[in-house]
Amino acid sequence: MKFTSIHISTPAKLAWHEIRYGWRHFGVFLICLVMGMTALTAVGSLNKAIHEALSQQAHALLGGDIDISLSSNEATPEQVTFFKRYGHVSHVTTLRGMIWHNDQSVLVEIKAIDSSYPLVGELAFLPAAVSADTLLRSNSVAVDPELLEETGIQIGQTITLGKQNYTIYATIAKEPDRVVHLFSLGPRVMMSQQALSLSGLAGPYSLIRHHYRIAFDPNHTSAVFLNDLKKAYPTTPWQIERDVDGNPFINSFINQLSLFLELAALATLLIGGIGIGSNARSYLEQQAHTIAIYKTVGATRWVLLTLFTLIISVLTCIGSVIGIACAWGTILLCQPFLTAWIPALGNAPLFYPSSALLAFTYSLLIVYIFSLPPLLLALDIQPSLLFRNGRALLPLVFSKTIWSMEALLITLLIVILIYTSGDPDFICGAILVAMIGFAVFGISAYVFKLMARHLSSNRPWLQLALANLYRPGSTTTTVIFAIGISLSVFISLTLTEANFQYHITSVMEKQAPSLFFIDIQQDQRNPFYARLAKSASSDHIMMLPIIRGRIVKLNGNVVKPENVSDDVRWAIQGDRGFSYSTSLLPNSHISSGTWWPEDYKGKPLVSIDDRFLKGMNLTIGDTVTINILGQEITATIANARHIDYSTFQINFAMMFSPGVLEAFPATSIATVILDTKQNPSLETNLVRSLAHEFPNITSIRTSQAIERIKEIIHSIAMAMRVAIITSMIAGILVLSSCLRALLNQRIYDTAILKVVGASRRDILKTYLSEWILLGAVTTLIASIIGTLGAWLIMMRFPGQVFSIMPGLTLAVILAAMGLIIFIGYIGNSQVFRVKPASLLRNE
Repeated sequence: MKFTSIHISTPAKLAWHEIRYGWRHFGVFLICLVMGMTALTAVGSLNKAIHEALSQQAHALLGGDIDISLSSNEATPEQVTFFKRYGHVSHVTTLRGMIWHNDQSVLVEIKAIDSSYPLVGELAFLPAAVSADTLLRSNSVAVDPELLEETGIQIGQTITLGKQNYTIYATIAKEPDRVVHLFSLGPRVMMSQQALSLSGLAGPYSLIRHHYRIAFDPNHTSAVFLNDLKKAYPTTPWQIERDVDGNPFINSFINQLSLFLELAALATLLIGGIGIGSNARSYLEQQAHTIAIYKTVGATRWVLLTLFTLIISVLTCIGSVIGIACAWGTILLCQPFLTAWIPALGNAPLFYPSSALLAFTYSLLIVYIFSLPPLLLALDIQPSLLFRNGRALLPLVFSKTIWSMEALLITLLIVILIYTSGDPDFICGAILVAMIGFAVFGISAYVFKLMARHLSSNRPWLQLALANLYRPGSTTTTVIFAIGISLSVFISLTLTEANFQYHITSVMEKQAPSLFFIDIQQDQRNPFYARLAKSASSDHIMMLPIIRGRIVKLNGNVVKPENVSDDVRWAIQGDRGFSYSTSLLPNSHISSGTWWPEDYKGKPLVSIDDRFLKGMNLTIGDTVTINILGQEITATIANARHIDYSTFQINFAMMFSPGVLEAFPATSIATVILDTKQNPSLETNLVRSLAHEFPNITSIRTSQAIERIKEIIHSIAMAMRVAIITSMIAGILVLSSCLRALLNQRIYDTAILKVVGASRRDILKTYLSEWILLGAVTTLIASIIGTLGAWLIMMRFPGQVFSIMPGLTLAVILAAMGLIIFIGYIGNSQVFRVKPASLLRNE
C-alpha cells in the first residue's frame, strides 16, 4: 500500500507505536518539559491566588472601605466626629516597642484597638473563649504565638511594656487586616487603646501611627468623602489608602517576586527547551534509516511531518499533564508556609486552571521552537541512506523556511509574554537580556570551535579531544548554551544573596550601633544623653531631633505623584521625618553642591537624598516646600547626599540648616555603640536600666532587627533558590542528553581507536579532556555574565555596594566543573562495555 493514498489514521497509528514502544528515547524530553510545566503552573497559580485573595478580602485587609492615618498625633474630636458622619469608624494605633519578661527583651509590633475593631472580618483568639470584649475590658494583651515560642513565656504570665505590666491573656489566631507576616520586625502584641495609654509610649509626637478605618453607610462613597475631607481639612497631612493595593510596598514586593519567579520558571523551561531540541535531534538521527524506509515505500513529506508532529504533540500533552499534577502537589506542600507568610490566603484554593493553560501555551511554543528545526531537517533524509552504514547527522545550517517559522514562533511567544505580564517593561528587559545571553553564548561557541580547529598538540589524545569539539555532530554549542545559561543564572542569584548576607553581617559586626532609641521627649534629651555617656564615649553616641511634616511643593508648584518617579514617590505620600544639623552626618557624603558652614544663619537651606534630585527632577538651587502643623516652609536645595542607610545609623532624606525647624515640637532618636567585648552584659544592663529610668523610650536592639532582616532575606531567597536549582537540574539533564546523543558515535570511535592500538586510559583521557575544555570555557563565560547580572540586580537597591566575591564564584565554578567532569566520566565510561569485534564484524 502506498503511503500517498493512506488515511491520516496511519501516521496516528505509527505515532502511537513509536510512543508506546520507544518512550525510553524521550526521557530527557519529558523530564525537561515536566520541570518547566511544574514551575510555570505553580508560580502562575500562586501569583493569581495571592492577588485574588488580596482582591476578595480587600475590605477586611484594609479594615474598612478606607483608611485615614496620621503620624504621631491622634485626630481631633472634631475630625473623628466628621468621620462618623459617613459611617462606622474604628481607631487603630500601631507602633514598635520593647517588651520585658525577667531578663528577656523582645522587639514587638504593638497594635491598640477600640471597641469597633474590626469593622470587617473576624478577630479570633486562642483559647477560643477569649473575645475582643474581654481584651478591651482588662489590662491584658494578646500576642502572636511565635512570641511565646521564642521566649518560653506562658499565657497568664506578665510582661512589661513601657512603664506598665500586662498579663498575656491569649494568642492571636486570626487578625483580619494583617496582610503579610513576612515583613514584621517582631511578633504582634495586641491591646486596647486604654491599655496603651497606660504604657506611656503614646506620647505627643512619638513615632506611632493612628489609623481611622471607615465603613461607609450605603448613601456615602469614598469619592464624596475624600472631596469633603479635602475641603474641611486641606492642610492636615492625611495618608489615605482605599484598597490593599494602595500599599505600594506590599504590592511592589508581591509583583516583583512573582515576576522573578516566573522568569526563573521560564528560564527552566527555556534551558529544558535546549534539552528537548537535543533529544528530538538525537531521536530523529536514530530514526534516519526508518525515515528512509518510509520514503522508499512512498511516504510523502506531509505524511512524515504529520507523523513526527503527532509524536511531539502527544509527548507535550503527556508531559504537561504530569507537570500540572506535580504543580498541584507542590502547591499543596507549600500552602502551610505561604499561609503563614500571607494570612489572607487562608484555606482558599491555590491552583488555577487558567495558569495551567497559560503554562501549557508557553510549553507548546518552546517545544516547537526547539524541536521544529531538526524535525524539518529530518524530512530531507533520502532513501539512498539505506545504502550507507553509520549514523546520519542532521545539518546545523537552517533554510529560509526554518528561520521564518522560528521567527514566527518566537514572536508569538514574546507577544504572549508581554500581553500576559503585569510589568511589560520588566519582561521586555528580561527578553532583551535573554537574547543578549543567547547571542553571547552562540558567538562564544563559534569562536571556541574555531579556536579548537586551529589549535594543535603533539599529544594524540589531546589532539583528538580538540578535534571532537568541532567535528560534525559535536554537541559543543548545545552544552555551552545549556550549562552556560543555567550556570549564569545560578551565579547571578548566588552572588546577589551572598552580597546581602555579607553586607548585613559586616554591618552588624563593624558599623551598626548596638542600640537604637525612639520617642525621646524634648525634656529628656539632656538626661538621656548623660545616661548614655556613662556607658559609651561621646563619639559613639548620636542623637538627632525628628519633626514630622510633608513635602507639598517643588519649585513653588504643588507636588503631583505623576511628576515623581516610582522609586521616590513614597517621599510625597503622607508625612515624613525631617531633621537639622550643623555638620554632615558620618554615614553620608556630598554627591553634588556644598554643605553649609557650622555657624550658618542665612535663608533656609536643605540637603536632600541624591535619589530625590533625579526622581523629582530637581537641581541644586531649586526649592522644596514642606508643611509642618499647617505652616509652610520653603528651603533652597544646597546639596545632595549619597546616604548609606544600611549602616543602621541615624540619617534623614531631608536635613535642614540650623534655624529652620527648632521652633517646632519634636521628639528625638538616638543610637549608641557599646563595647560589649570588654563587658558582654553591658547592653542588657543598659537596656534594663533605661527601661526603669525612661519607660516611655523604646530601646531597639539592632542585633535583633538585623537577625530578623536576615530571616526575611533568607525566606525570600529560599523561593528563588528552589527555582534556580530547578533550572540547574534542567541544565544537567541537557548535558546528559548530549552525552546520550553521542554515545553510539563514541562507541564506534572507541572501537576504531582500540583496533589501531589506543589504550583505555588514552581514550578516556581524550574524552575527559574534551569535557574539561568545554566545561572550563563555559564556566568562565558564565561566571562573567553571572557576576555582571548580580551587579545589575544589586544596583537596583539604593545604598548597596557590590562585592565580586571571587572565592564564592571560584567555588561555584569548581563545583560546576566537577559536576561536568563527573557526568562526562560516567557517560563516557559506558563506551568500553562494547567489544570492538562485535561492532566491527559487519563493517
